[in-house]
Amino acid sequence: MTLLSGVYNKMTQILICLLVLLFSLSGPAMGQNAHFRQSSLAAEGGVPSALRSGQLAEGPALDAIGSGGKVTFTPTADQINSAAFKVIVGDAKYTASGTPVSTIFDGSTAGGLAEIKSGSSVLNSTYQLRLQTYGALVNDQPLTIFTSRAVNPTFSDWLTRWGVSVKPMP
Repeated sequence: MTLLSGVYNKMTQILICLLVLLFSLSGPAMGQNAHFRQSSLAAEGGVPSALRSGQLAEGPALDAIGSGGKVTFTPTADQINSAAFKVIVGDAKYTASGTPVSTIFDGSTAGGLAEIKSGSSVLNSTYQLRLQTYGALVNDQPLTIFTSRAVNPTFSDWLTRWGVSVKPMP
């Protein structure tokens, strides 16, 4: 790593921390406003019906935005221990084997990362979306959520605050 890229990385981390501090002082913690719900399992397949429906809608939407494929993000230990992670994501989650839970962005385009959220329930704060927001920020990639769902107004404000765009399904 060159000296210039090291300085740039440190400047990016400082900027994120300053943004975290600024935004944490101006809005409620999303964990307090999140509404979590378990989806019902499909009778025979064991796959939640909402998940299966979303999988069917995802392909055409990704084709429409010209996605170049899925992108995985797994936070590092240093990231998990950062103030930015704690403010944006909250407490880290881990798999049964003790590794940090990762997330998979549905697509990547010339304009950044994309997540597809279809369905009819209100789009609320989830660990996945908070982790994706953090992942997009630390990797300096714009994130766009394409959705057919109404977005919880508090969560919508939070997404906007962190630079996440929400657009209708293509």
